[in-house]
Amino acid sequence: LAECYERLERDKEARALYKKVSLLAKGERAAAAKLRLAISLLENNEAAQALPILDTLSVNRDSKDIREAAQYRLAVCYEAVNRPRDAEALYKYIASQKGKYAAHARLAQATLIAKTASRHEEAEKLYREILAAETNPDRKKEVALAAFSGAYRSARYPEAASFAKEVGEKLLAKHALLLPASWAALRANRPDEARIWLSADKVVNAAATPGRLVLEGAVFTALGNEIGAITAYERLLSEFPNDPQA
Repeated sequence: LAECYERLERDKEARALYKKVSLLAKGERAAAAKLRLAISLLENNEAAQALPILDTLSVNRDSKDIREAAQYRLAVCYEAVNRPRDAEALYKYIASQKGKYAAHARLAQATLIAKTASRHEEAEKLYREILAAETNPDRKKEVALAAFSGAYRSARYPEAASFAKEVGEKLLAKHALLLPASWAALRANRPDEARIWLSADKVVNAAATPGRLVLEGAVFTALGNEIGAITAYERLLSEFPNDPQA
């Protein structure tokens, strides 16, 4: 019933029922209810309340599955309450145990490291190790997507451009990242790749935007196509005359 409440987005009722079950039940069933309660709190931006529950469950002896799930979400919780060192240490531990959440923990650790300016190369190395070890094609693309996002945010454009190729057009389009992929390729002096991502975005999004016309002009300029560049900039001026980029 509590899970039904969650599916209906009746979170308060779901949490109240999980709490009731956790008090009435014993052993693994009680632990499972507490875990669901903590996950609900975490997903509703109440990490501070979820943290002590997950901390207790992370050493639970009734169920290995519950213990591993609690440990992973405790690390996520540490991130949410701005305890990155604790989060990284726990992600690293979970990955070392090679359990159910090991792959998730390694990716989360890399993504966390990538947020620190002085550790971008370390994050990239870890992303590469994860990609080399991953055998699931879809999972591989998700890892590459995280790596691309981290590299792009830190203005490491050659690395971002390389990761974008591993992500692929479909997933970049899904996350509205075709234009960032094009900018990354252009700034990495790969105008041919930039044109490919730009063309893909035009297929997905028919309507022009000021940002895309600026990018189009820059790509054509890099390719030595002056007419194409002029055409793009003229469209920008005529269609978006009041835009700051015009």
